[in-house]
Amino acid sequence: MENLIKSLVDWVKSILRVNETTARAIVMLFVLVLTTLFIMEYIRRVWKDDFVIRAAGKGIIFHSSDNNNFQQLIFLVPASQCWINTGLAFDPGDEIHFRTSGQVHLAQNQIRQEELSTVQWSNPSGSAFVEPPRGGGRSKFLICTFHDQDDYRPLVGNLVGYFQVVGIDEPPGLENPSPSGRGRSLVFHIGSELTTTNETGRRAYLWLSVNDIVLNASQAAREAYIGDSTEFQRDELRYPPLGGLDSAVRKASAIAKWNAHKRYWDTITKYHKWDLFFADNIGTYMVFIERQKKTEF
Repeated sequence: MENLIKSLVDWVKSILRVNETTARAIVMLFVLVLTTLFIMEYIRRVWKDDFVIRAAGKGIIFHSSDNNNFQQLIFLVPASQCWINTGLAFDPGDEIHFRTSGQVHLAQNQIRQEELSTVQWSNPSGSAFVEPPRGGGRSKFLICTFHDQDDYRPLVGNLVGYFQVVGIDEPPGLENPSPSGRGRSLVFHIGSELTTTNETGRRAYLWLSVNDIVLNASQAAREAYIGDSTEFQRDELRYPPLGGLDSAVRKASAIAKWNAHKRYWDTITKYHKWDLFFADNIGTYMVFIERQKKTEF
C-alpha cells in the first residue's frame, strides 16, 4: 500500500514538472512575441512608415510599404535574371537618382583552368566586351550597346534600366530584350551613379537588368553562338595536348566538339533558352534609388 501511494505521489510530481516546463515555454514565447512587436514598432517610428522586405521577381526590395510614394529605396538585382520589374511607378517629370554597388561575374562556367577568362568581374559601370575567338558578332545581341567614352567596345555587365509606360509599352523580357521606340533605344545605362527623369510623358514602371547577351531564333544569332569552325579549331588547339596526342588527333577532336556545339543550338531553339548567357551569371548589384517628385506650380 505504501508503494502504491508513493507511486501516485511520484506520478503527480512528474505531471507538475511537465506542466511547469510547458508554462515556462509559453511565457518565453509570449516574451519573444512582445519583443518582436516592440522592435517592429521602433523601426516603424524611425522610418515613419511600415518597413517591409519582399521579393520582386527574383530581386529583393527593401522599402516603405507604399510603392508609389516612396522617397528612398534599396533594390537587389541578381546577374542571373534578364530584366526585373521593380514594381515602382514614376510619374512624368519625377527625378530619380541611382547609386549602385556590388560585383557580378558573367559566363562563369566558361572559365578554363589553363587561362584567364575573357570576362572578368564587373561592377555596375560594366566592362569592355571581348568577342570570343570562336564566335563573333555576339555584341549585337547585348541588351544595351552602350559604349564607354574611353573604349570603342560596348560595355557588358553594366546596370541598365527601362521605363515601361503603363498600358502602352510592351514589357521587356526574352522576347523583347531591347525595347525601342520613337526612333531610338529606350534602354538607358545607369552604371555606378545616375540622375535621370521620367521623360515618357506618362506614368511608367521601372525595370532593371544586368547587361548581357540575349539570343533569338534568327540566323544571325545562330552564327554568333555557333561561331566559325576554323576559329573553333584554332581556339581548341591553343591548349597543351593531353596524353601526347598529335595535332591530327587533336584537330579531329576539335571538329567533333564543334559539331556537338553546333547541335546544341537545336536544343536552345527547341526550348527557347534565349537567356542562356544569363543562366551561369553570379553576383548581385545593390541599387539605392532616391526619388524627387516633380514640383507643381
